[in-house]
Amino acid sequence: MQPHFQYDGHTLVALRSSVSPERLQRYETIAAGDAARALRLYTWNTALSESLYGPIQGLEVTLRNKIHQRLRDQFGTRWYDESRVGLQYAQRDQVLRAKQSLQHQGKPLDPPRLIAELSFGFWVGLFGRRYETHL
Repeated sequence: MQPHFQYDGHTLVALRSSVSPERLQRYETIAAGDAARALRLYTWNTALSESLYGPIQGLEVTLRNKIHQRLRDQFGTRWYDESRVGLQYAQRDQVLRAKQSLQHQGKPLDPPRLIAELSFGFWVGLFGRRYETHL
């Protein structure tokens, strides 16, 4: 945990208001109402989340590239447009939104860009039970 920062009453009120009481409620409960401790827990949680960003990003890139390779090999380069893949409505909608985002940015709709534009949730969604027989 980070070294203790001394919060005075005015600073605690200002930070609580800025971060929002609703957001800090869980931390205040854990800290038994100690506002300074709640803020330290909140910043500690932020630091923990930040430390996981790199590994999660690596997982996302690796996972999406491997899934894309397998689907490309089985269904073709633009597998996400292929009805035989059997994408469910949610995934088809995400593909459409990714295409719209690329168009809005003035970028080509080539497969590498589209694959990178799809969210981690899209790729994780392909592991759902509804895809067990399709993919």
